[in-house]
Amino acid sequence: MNDEELERALAELRNPTGTDAFLRAFSTLLHSDNTAAVGMALDDYQHAEALTRFGGRNPLESFANEVLIVARDLLRRPPAPGDEDTKPGADHASALNVMTNLAEAEAEDADLIADAIEGATDVNVRSAGFRAAAAALTAGSGPNPRLLAVISAMVFDETLDVAERREALSAVDMIDTPEVDDLLVRASESSELDLQIGAALQLSMPIRLRTHRERVERLAASWPTDMGGYASIVREQLAGFHSIYWTGVEPDDPKLRKAHWELMFPTSDETCLQAFLTLLRSDDMVAVGVALDHYGHWEGLRRVLDDETSAERYLPEVLDRAREVLRQPPSPPELSPNRGAGANHLSALNMIGARHAEPSDADLVLDVLEQAATDAVRHEAVSMAYGVLDEAEVKDQRVADALSDLLFDPSIRFNLAKEKAIRVLADALGPEADGLLLRLVRGDDAKAQAHAAWYLVRSGRLDKYRDLLVEVAESWGDCPPAHPHGHEVIERLLGKLHS
Repeated sequence: MNDEELERALAELRNPTGTDAFLRAFSTLLHSDNTAAVGMALDDYQHAEALTRFGGRNPLESFANEVLIVARDLLRRPPAPGDEDTKPGADHASALNVMTNLAEAEAEDADLIADAIEGATDVNVRSAGFRAAAAALTAGSGPNPRLLAVISAMVFDETLDVAERREALSAVDMIDTPEVDDLLVRASESSELDLQIGAALQLSMPIRLRTHRERVERLAASWPTDMGGYASIVREQLAGFHSIYWTGVEPDDPKLRKAHWELMFPTSDETCLQAFLTLLRSDDMVAVGVALDHYGHWEGLRRVLDDETSAERYLPEVLDRAREVLRQPPSPPELSPNRGAGANHLSALNMIGARHAEPSDADLVLDVLEQAATDAVRHEAVSMAYGVLDEAEVKDQRVADALSDLLFDPSIRFNLAKEKAIRVLADALGPEADGLLLRLVRGDDAKAQAHAAWYLVRSGRLDKYRDLLVEVAESWGDCPPAHPHGHEVIERLLGKLHS
């Protein structure tokens, strides 16, 4: 394959003229005899794969098996020497990068990655190797012993910069085996503070903290009190997740306080779930609120369980309890000084939210909106109203009217609850919400105007109401309200008119 062919293929990849030509160009580079061209193809594949995190698909995904075969072949060879354009081992770095997505559970891939790490003379190659190792170590039923041994050797290789050693340590982050625990314990005894903190961070993860709390507490106590970064995360892990709406307070009953501690720092999944149910089924408003917070929040119950799915069977009971709480009066402010009145309703509303709300919850939502103790309660009630309306084939007009009343209540400033109410009505009612949105656009609250105008523009009704929307947008001058909606309305309306 001559240089001219490669140049044409590379030009096609950079500026595609069509799908077929693009795919042929990629194949040409991938299967060429030019190592640099092959590396470019692997880099392009990895870049396209990385972009799938933001949605869409990899246009080169049909080449996955070929890419993996080519990457393996490169890793079987000695790393390419560097030149004026590339660093030594750049071909290995490219191959290892695609391995982070394509490495399989077979020992072959783990051994190839281990060989590449051991033979690397460049920091970038080792870095790519550590990322590939993290993928390979978790790909099978258990970590490959040789690859794990190579990673361990890198962690304790004092000829490497401590940042590299710490990066090697991160490769075992998702592996829960006695061997990895031993590795982390050894690293936590390092005289290199950064490595010590990196090991402590991994030991402070909920499942490991069950065994290593005393060690992590001792380490954290030895660090400077003003040290931030990962050290502060370790201290947060040691403090545990208390709750969302009840921080600073505990149940009165010592048994419930003990259950709360076990929920935060369980000794086993069984004792953790039992502690959770003890709180949930109690008559103590704080205890019930803490239980709802732990079930609903990502840092709560599921995060501290070894088998997070074991909590799923309690969802119906949790939702029933949350609905019971919403039938109760708002809790007094002194019960949760940091949140004020209605903390019980906040816990229950946050648990149900839009995700678990049902049309039959309409009466509950109406009652909570009517007696909402704070703006925060109102905002969470509007979120639940979203689910009530969204799940219903026939929209409950009472809920829509309650949200409309909230929007036009002059005693309540324009806040997150009102902002959410505009979104709920616009999304749930569609064109039926136009009258309400137009009323807001014609009003004198610039923030409400911006949000209402944006939903009219976004829903495709720009042309229908263009004159009014342009007039309002121009009235804002150079300071559009409610970022980003006001700015987006200006761009869609005045940007087009002035172009």
